[in-house]
Amino acid sequence: MDLEEVLLLVTLFYLSGALVLALTNILIAFFSVNRVLLPWGRYWGLLTIAYGFLYLAIFYDAEGLYGMFYWLLLFSALVKVTAVSKLLSIDIPHQGAVYKLLLVIVLFISMFIPMPTSIRLIIFIIPGLLIYIWAGYVFFKHAFWVYRLVGILAILLAMNTAVSPWLFDNDFYVLFGYIGFGFIGLFYGLAIIGVYLKQVLDIQETMREELYYLSYHDALTGLNNRAYFDQQIAELEAVDHPIAMIVLDLNNLKRVNDSYGHRKGDQLIQKLADTLKELTDDTMIVVRYGGDEFVVMMQAELDNVKAFTKQLRRTFDKTSIDNIPLDVAIGRAHREDCSINLDTLFEQAEKAMYANKKQNRDD
Repeated sequence: MDLEEVLLLVTLFYLSGALVLALTNILIAFFSVNRVLLPWGRYWGLLTIAYGFLYLAIFYDAEGLYGMFYWLLLFSALVKVTAVSKLLSIDIPHQGAVYKLLLVIVLFISMFIPMPTSIRLIIFIIPGLLIYIWAGYVFFKHAFWVYRLVGILAILLAMNTAVSPWLFDNDFYVLFGYIGFGFIGLFYGLAIIGVYLKQVLDIQETMREELYYLSYHDALTGLNNRAYFDQQIAELEAVDHPIAMIVLDLNNLKRVNDSYGHRKGDQLIQKLADTLKELTDDTMIVVRYGGDEFVVMMQAELDNVKAFTKQLRRTFDKTSIDNIPLDVAIGRAHREDCSINLDTLFEQAEKAMYANKKQNRDD
């Protein structure tokens, strides 16, 4: 097998690999929502066409076809800027204008200015080389190994791009360098898909975490919600330690809503939640049970619970929003051991809170 036949086979390998990567990226983009792999499909598609021109150029030994090959390589490198920026969410303004300007300049130089072939080759290769180096850098900045693998492969492709024109007639390089270059390019394309899949997994994990958070937290106050409270009751039911329930409810919320609007009422609820956050610690469970009703569950002796309740009352009496007092009814219940279940303990605390609310109305 002579050198030309080897080059034709290697070019077919490039062409096939680029075509597979182009179709793969386009199909993934078609079935996904954000379409970030679509520019990569265009990139590999342009490379497929470029390698088609290279195959014809080698087969017919036509210099004009070599020119089309290098021009398409440059065009694909410019498309790669968009592909990288979309995949990594990098803002590069005026990309379209930059593409057109570079292509016009390169076409003008290559078509109308006489120069040696080697110089013309350098003009085509340098922009693509710089883009490979830039892509390698922006990928390698990420800590995850798949991103860094893409960065390393991009740098290897840049190095190969830089030396390949001057080693084209070297038999050893043709047999091993170009084949190695093709495999690196193939791995590079697969690693790009790996980066995308990693992003998809990260998005899914973030969505799961957000869904979990929303399942157990109140949107207005950021406190845990009733679902979380019910879960904690089930877990703490068998704990043989003193446990107290403190139930709190705003006395004046309806009047505030009627007089100042529901937004002001929400601010009052938020103020109560913020005050509870300031006064409680990580050992206590603080919950917005529903509406303007809150619950604090704590494992403590009765004397400590009484002291904490007094602290709550003193703080509430000094707190207001736009001269609207934070008027809160408080009820508590306490158990020394498992003789009283926690649902009953909550009912006792809630009854005590309603009794306190009625006393405030009577006063």
